[in-house]
Amino acid sequence: MTKVTWVAALAVGAAFALAGCGGDPAEPAGADEPTAAQADGGDGGDGGDGGDGGDGGGSIDCSQIDGALVADYSLAIQMLAQISEPGSIESVTTLGYSSEKLDAALANLEPVRAAAETPFGDPSTALDYYIALNAAMAALVAKGDAVTQADVDAYNAGAGSPEDIIAGQLPINFALSEGCPDL
Repeated sequence: MTKVTWVAALAVGAAFALAGCGGDPAEPAGADEPTAAQADGGDGGDGGDGGDGGDGGGSIDCSQIDGALVADYSLAIQMLAQISEPGSIESVTTLGYSSEKLDAALANLEPVRAAAETPFGDPSTALDYYIALNAAMAALVAKGDAVTQADVDAYNAGAGSPEDIIAGQLPINFALSEGCPDL
């Protein structure tokens, strides 16, 4: 199995794991305790503005977010972390990375901005990071065969390590697991 195939398989597995957002698979869906916002009718008891900007527990509008969206965004982020040389750009696009598809997924994840900072960081900051990173990757893809190692090195300097890119999902995923528990 090639490195790219192995990484893609790992990314798909991670995406499915993240899409599950935890919980006991033996419990029926919706068996969790209701959040405070759900228990009092959904307005947090404060007139409907979500209090301090959202508590990550029901303050996210989950209507445009589903498991497939989370899997798509998670897989695309895994691919952004794989850019190490000019040929890796073609590899991830061949495997299905599309800046337009990730843009659409990130746009549908905008409701996570309503969540408060998580133990892993601020979901809004993470979302902004991925929007900028996707734009940088789109610029590399647009260069086609003219991409140089210097271009890739500049991308990685702005992106951080592969671990940083992947770990950046934690604030978003935590906010989703708290605010959209039925994903």
